[in-house]
Amino acid sequence: MVKLSSAFRLLRLMIGISRCSWITRAGKLAAYIVLATSSAGSAHAQYLDARLIPRGALRIDFSPRYTNYDLRFSFGTPGISDGTAEPLGTDLTVDTAGSNIFPTFSGAENAIRSLTGDATYRLNVGKFSTIRDADVRHFPFGFALGISQRLTVRLNIPIVTTRSQVTFTSDTTDANVGWNLANENYGDATTAADAAALISQLSAAISEIEAMIAAGNFGCPTGPGCDQARSIVTRATTLLGNLFALTGLGAGADTVAFAPLATSTAGAAVLAEIAAVALNLQALGASPVTATLPLPTGRLSADDINNVLLAGPDFMALPIGFNRQTRFGDIEIGARFGVLMNATTRAVLTTTIRLPTGRPSSADNFVDIGTGDGQTDVELGIEAAFEPGNSIGVSFGASYTLQLAHTLNRRVTTPDAPLVPVSHRFLVKRDLGNVIRFSAYPTIRLSSAFRVFGSVHYFRKGRDSFSYPGSSPAGAPDIALLEVETEMRALSYGGGIAYRSDQTSRGRTLPIEAGLNYRAAFSGSGGLTPKTNSMQLYLRLFFQAFGQ
Repeated sequence: MVKLSSAFRLLRLMIGISRCSWITRAGKLAAYIVLATSSAGSAHAQYLDARLIPRGALRIDFSPRYTNYDLRFSFGTPGISDGTAEPLGTDLTVDTAGSNIFPTFSGAENAIRSLTGDATYRLNVGKFSTIRDADVRHFPFGFALGISQRLTVRLNIPIVTTRSQVTFTSDTTDANVGWNLANENYGDATTAADAAALISQLSAAISEIEAMIAAGNFGCPTGPGCDQARSIVTRATTLLGNLFALTGLGAGADTVAFAPLATSTAGAAVLAEIAAVALNLQALGASPVTATLPLPTGRLSADDINNVLLAGPDFMALPIGFNRQTRFGDIEIGARFGVLMNATTRAVLTTTIRLPTGRPSSADNFVDIGTGDGQTDVELGIEAAFEPGNSIGVSFGASYTLQLAHTLNRRVTTPDAPLVPVSHRFLVKRDLGNVIRFSAYPTIRLSSAFRVFGSVHYFRKGRDSFSYPGSSPAGAPDIALLEVETEMRALSYGGGIAYRSDQTSRGRTLPIEAGLNYRAAFSGSGGLTPKTNSMQLYLRLFFQAFGQ
């Protein structure tokens, strides 16, 4: 939670700064800047008052904002109604981790089911538990210039720090698998050679029997002996296909990191099937199949998932753990045009272009938070304020954001099964869903300079669209997997205090503004919509840039 006492102390400091002369104020801003770096801000979080910059005035904004969350609004989570707050680490928390969280392992799982005859078999890597807390800190440098009494242009340059505090643990006590020794990345050269030899010998034996059948042996093309030989070949061919899927050695086969323990029921059944098929082929006159499948004898350790699997050459991902970065966010340029300006009512049209200067989340870090979308937005909006008396008022805001398409690397999978190997990382074209926002701020004036306000905010983002640039790569997963749970909706409430006072220095009268704004999300949907708490502090200083 945001510490309100610290925020109020910082607001008092800003107001103290506002009482200084224009000459000393700039020097004292340094103290504010140092304190403000522990907070964060965003373009759609400030109190809206539908004001423009006086002609010739330059406004410098400091509006740090801190947003944190450890919950999200659920969608499709078993046993939880949609829209219920659930832990942020839900997708990496499972009692039995198998193909449900490693989707590329489903082929191996199905192969074991076929070999053992157990249709309910599941790979069990162990129990995963993930506790995750995230925060985003914006420290934007904002500049606005009054071109005329009705036109203001602005520039916003955000420095963004994102942090993901993650505690990931795995308990392999009940696991029924170990490393796939047929893969040299998890076994060694000897075990990998043994697995390759088994497949080679089995393939050769099948080919020999098929040649004998074609030559008329076993009473072929008719007769019970021929039928028996064909049946054995069919059984051996099925075994060979399952071994390709189980070991990951077949052309186009998915990467497989795990195999059933040799001492498990499934492991014993797989080895028994290999021995039985080899014996039947040899009885028909094929060359002996002397190799067998190397299976693991020990379970994975608690550290193996992070330190060996995800960081290994097949996944090439960063371990699941603490992640922090500080970079530029998406820089904004925009304009504000006043359409109605009188003593009681103000209305302003706004337009913003958001540049692709931020860094999207990494495809090689499963808990990364980007500092921006990394693509161009075009936003149109309107702000209006109605202040009929000296004590009460209300302001409104609405905007529509068109998010333009761009390309980036992504691992093609669904959010609830995120752990896929690097072979599933592709360059994709992403067209983020467009965004609608509505805000309302009822206000009460406490004095000529101070007012308190409440706030209600509605946010809606449409479904993202993905495609492969050009033709789809051979063997690429269905790109629609990336579109799952990309719609977002959230309703937030909050409030704060705003300060605005005219200051005169060297014969010039310009305002100074400061304030505090708190907001919390109370309801939402979409599955990836965070349940955020945020605090923003702002200070706006005005200087005469040109004219009178």
